[in-house]
Formats: sequence, structure tokens, C-alpha cells
Amino acid sequence: MDDCCILHSDVYFDESESMSLPASADELSVRVAELEERLASYERLLTNTPDLFYRTDMDGKITFISPSVYRLSGYTVEEAMGMKMAEEVYLNPEERSAFLRELKAHGSVFNFEAELVRKDRSTWFASTNAHWLTDDNGNIVGVEGITRDISTLKQTMSSLQMMEERFRLAFHINPDSININRISDGVYLDINEGFTELTGYTREEVIGRSSLEINIWNHPADRARLVKQLSSEGYVKNLEAEFVMKDGSVHVGLMSARILEVDNEQCILSITRTIEDLKAAEREKARLETELAQAHKMEAIGRLAGGIAHDLNNQLVPILGYSEMLLLDSDASTVSHKRLSAVVKAAEGARDMVQQLLAFSRKQTLAYQNVELNDLLREFKTLLHRTIREDVEIKLSLSASSARICADPGQIKQVIMNLVVNAADAMPSGGVVHIETSRATVEAQNIPYELKISPGSYVVVVVRDTGMGMDEAIRQQIFEPFFSTKGEQGTGLGLATVYGIVRQHNGDIYVSSELGRGATFTIFLPTAGQCESAAQRTAAERVARVGTETICLVEDNEMVRDLTREILETYGYRVLTADSGAAALKMLDKESDIDLLLTDIIMPGMNGRELKMLDKESDIDLLLTDIIMPGMNGRELYTALSTRFPQMKVLYMSGHSDDIISHQNDIDLDQSFIQKPFTADNMAAKIRSILDA
Repeated sequence: MDDCCILHSDVYFDESESMSLPASADELSVRVAELEERLASYERLLTNTPDLFYRTDMDGKITFISPSVYRLSGYTVEEAMGMKMAEEVYLNPEERSAFLRELKAHGSVFNFEAELVRKDRSTWFASTNAHWLTDDNGNIVGVEGITRDISTLKQTMSSLQMMEERFRLAFHINPDSININRISDGVYLDINEGFTELTGYTREEVIGRSSLEINIWNHPADRARLVKQLSSEGYVKNLEAEFVMKDGSVHVGLMSARILEVDNEQCILSITRTIEDLKAAEREKARLETELAQAHKMEAIGRLAGGIAHDLNNQLVPILGYSEMLLLDSDASTVSHKRLSAVVKAAEGARDMVQQLLAFSRKQTLAYQNVELNDLLREFKTLLHRTIREDVEIKLSLSASSARICADPGQIKQVIMNLVVNAADAMPSGGVVHIETSRATVEAQNIPYELKISPGSYVVVVVRDTGMGMDEAIRQQIFEPFFSTKGEQGTGLGLATVYGIVRQHNGDIYVSSELGRGATFTIFLPTAGQCESAAQRTAAERVARVGTETICLVEDNEMVRDLTREILETYGYRVLTADSGAAALKMLDKESDIDLLLTDIIMPGMNGRELKMLDKESDIDLLLTDIIMPGMNGRELYTALSTRFPQMKVLYMSGHSDDIISHQNDIDLDQSFIQKPFTADNMAAKIRSILDA
């Protein structure tokens, strides 16, 4: 509140003037005019000033008041004269008492604030400067003062206080890190709770120290960049920087800042939000995009592999079958027999290559059984030793508890063999391959992002070598088909096959490696559930292969059809052939003595809507059919015939991959299916197992 001067209505003359000689009439006239002008000035001042001039006697009654009383309080001068201050002007009489106490103590009062009452009973805030009023003898006769309306000022201050409180609350309870530091030296003047929670520092550890002193900038040049941008633009928005926490960890933050003046000194008001979660989400998004692209690429290659496998299987059936039949008819001592043996061996190699393609694409048909992995590894160790060089040692460290899985044992052996051979190749000067097993329970929240597995119980197999290791670029590609670091010596299918087999067993595999520190392959395989034993599946295959039944063979591929007919006739069966479902139905319309139908699933010439059930009864025991052929598939053919021949059995065959076959409903791939390419002995054993079941 501003200081106010006090005006007295009395006019005083200099003593020297009173003792001088009487002035002339002209001089008196001039002096009177001056006094009148001075009084007029005082009157104009009292009339026009917004402030209120007043006097009271010792009882607090108003004895003089300026005209501004009407504007401020609503009272006229006449109404105000004689009013008691404590009873009629002050809203709170105690404030009047406090005013008098201060006046008595100091003889004057400066900027005393009180809430006063207007005539309409509304209130206003006033600030008063006052002193004792004395007479000519120096006796105190009352109070003289000036009062100013500060209602607007009080409202402004209240608003400022409210804004300050809001700022204080926003500053301290904001979850983001907020601080105020001097722009000149970075010394912290204030920090909020968000700052202490994020950094781990207490207020006492930060206030009065500079940001460089506590080493909060991971790169001090970032602060220089902040100050430079603030100086040129006045603000900074979303500056990304790394900050060091009290525990030494580094967080990435997004900072916005403005220049703020505190005590006539430029300071920085900054808000920093940690974006670690955002960065992690961005990394995860990038990883998922890479993984999705990889999955699309692998799926495309898988579809290609499946298509190639089907065509190769159909080509390999006659090659293997006829070669095997010629071997049976030739003398083992002849050159022709040796040449035929080489053909068979080459064809079997091609068949194995096809199986590798199917394994990679996870489309091969597996023979699952309950396998104790520890026992399998103990028995397989001898063969592994014979397969690799003598300077490579194999060490087993098997779990004490059971490591039972539901798996195709042949495929699991292929996984172990490929990994061990790969490890040996990575140790040209010799080394050690460690094979370890253990049990693990994987919970949903603890599944590493590298693994695509479901929560549950797993057997963990670790194959670890002491070889040369690999860099990250190679590690990212090792499971891709046809990728090899062995040049012309490698097919690029070994680890791709491993990956495909593991994934087809509902497991997963990942590798960790560094250059010069070897490689570790970790495999997760689900523990065994309900799994048929090998003995149950193979008992029927050990029976005699020869039979005399009549078999209807339906196959659209001529070479496969002719070979299969020759194989079956060689084993004593009567064989009727058809190249389509329509031809088979027409043929069976004239036949009554059919024991077995061997057919593809999808065949040319007739679809399911065109099937007509025949009324003629016949004895058909088994349908041998290809699974997938154009037009009508083998399943539709069997469905059409099974009503007419309820005792008939069926055997499906196909060179297609397992995922295509699995779309054909109600097909038992374990009991009623044989995969191309097959040998004569396999076919004969499978037919007998079905007919004799």
C-alpha cells in the first residue's frame, strides 16, 4: 500500500511576518488572494482525490471527512459526520482496537488493512495511514488519517495467491519430473516429488547443487543444447536426452522447458517425462514387425517346400519302388545289382531331403510316442560319437527327474544329430559339446520374448559348444532355409530342419552366441501328455505281408498307380485300378468282391454333389485311396461307399504335406494313412495291419 500524506485544514503564518510592520492594503490583498488560492487547491484536492481524508475525536466519532466518502461508502458527508468508527464503519470492531493499539504504541499507523462496511452493508477493503491529531498546545484531541480503497488490489492478490497455490500443487503433485534451476550455473532452486521418485535423489541432495555436480546429464552437451535453444527461442519442446539416476541407471526422457525469472535472475522451468516404456514399446513393435516379416518369408518358403515335396514324392515312388523290385529279381553279385543299389541309395537320399523340407515347413507327418528323453540321449550318445571327429568330446548332464516328452523319436534324434554336427563344425580344432536336460514350468508372465510357446511344463534341452561362436547378423539367420556359413559344403537345411521339427512338436528353440565364446542352443519341448506307445502302433506292422484279398486302387498319377499295382500283385493281392472317383464308382458297380479300397483323397472327374449311391450289395473290406486329387477326394469317395459297404476299410496315401492333409476331416493319420514315397514292404505291412485289425 502506498504511503499517504496528511493534510491539515489550519493555515499557519511565519512569526517573522507577525512581527513585521503592518502591510499596505495592496500587500494584504495579494496575501489574501494567495491564501484563498491555497485553500481552493486544498478543497479541490479533498473533493477530487479517490482517497478518503478523515478526523475523529478521542471517542472515535467522525469530526471531518472528505466528499469521497460517498463514492467509497455510500454515505454523504452529512451522514458520516458523528458516526462511530468502531461501531458503524469497521466490520470487525477488533480491527479498530488493533488499529488503536498500534497507534498508541508508535504514534502513527502505516498501511493498516481492515474490512469496512458500506451503507448498503456490503464490504470493502481499506488501507489507512494515520497519526494523532493535536491542538495548538500539543494536546492529543483525536486521530487524523487517509484511507484508500484496496478492494481491487486484494482481489488481484487473492487471485495471484490462488494461482500460486495452483502452481504449487501442479508443481509438487505432478507425476512428471519438474525442477527450477538457474540458467547460469544449473543450480537447483526447487524440485517436485516426481523428480525425487524418478531420479532417486532427495530434495536435500539436490537443492543448492547444480545438475552437472550431481551428474544427472548422461551427455553434458545436452544441457548446453537446451540452454542454447532456450536463449534463442525462449522455450524447448520435447527434447530427448538421457539422464543418469542416483543408482547409476540411465533413463531416456522427453524434456520441455521455458525461461522463468526468479528474484531478478533467469531460471529454467523444465518438465521431464520418462519414455522408457515408449522406447520399449517401439523396440517391441520393431521386433514384432521383423518377426512378422520373417514369419511371412518362412511361410512362403514353407509353402514352396510343401509343393516341391509333393511333386518329388510322386516322382520318388516309382524310382524307389521299381528299383526295389529290380533288386529283388537280380543277383546280389552282379554289377547290375550294385548299380541298382546305388540308385536306391540316391533315391533314399532324395527322400530324406524331401523330409528335411517338410520338417522345415513343419508339414511332415510325425509318429508321436511317449519318449524318455534322458534314455534316448544315453542310447544315442554312442552313435553321435561315431558320427563326429574324435577330437570333439560329448558330455551329458541329464536331469535326475524324468524328462518324458510326446515326440517322434526319429525326429528328435535328427534334431540332436544336426545340432551336434553343427557344433563339431564350429570347433575345427576340437572341443566339447555339452548336452543338458532339465525340467521347467513356464508361466505366462515369464515367457521370454524370444520364445513362441504357451504356459506349461517343459523339458529343456541345452546343446552348448566351445567353438568359435557367431556374430549377431549370423545368429539372426541361422534358422533360415538354405542359409549356410559352410559355402558349397553346406545345404543350409540342417538348422532349418531343427527349427521346423521343434516347432512341429509345439516347442521352440533359440540360440545365444558371441564371437569366440561358442554357441548355446536351448530347446523347450512340452512334457508328455497322452501319447500312444510305439509298441501299439508297430505291432500290426510286424505281421506277414502277403494276402489274397481284392483291393481297389484309386490314384490319378499313372506312375504311382502302376507301381502300387505291381507291388500289391507281387504280394499276392488281386488289384483293380481306377484313375478317378467316378471311374472307381463305375468299376465297383460291376464288382462284388472287393476287400480294400486304396485311394487318393482328391481325384479328377466327379465331385461330392455328383455321387450316387448304388443299391447293389457287395463285399468290400478296404479302400486304398490317394488323399488329395482334383474333383472328388478320397474321403468323399469313402463316404459315398461306406453306406453301401459298411464293413469296408480304407487306406489313404498322399505325397502332400501334413497341414494340407489335416484339413480333410475324420482321417486317422496314424492308422489309415501312408506317406509317399513308400517302399513295397511298408505298403504291404500297412495293408495287412488294416485288414487284420
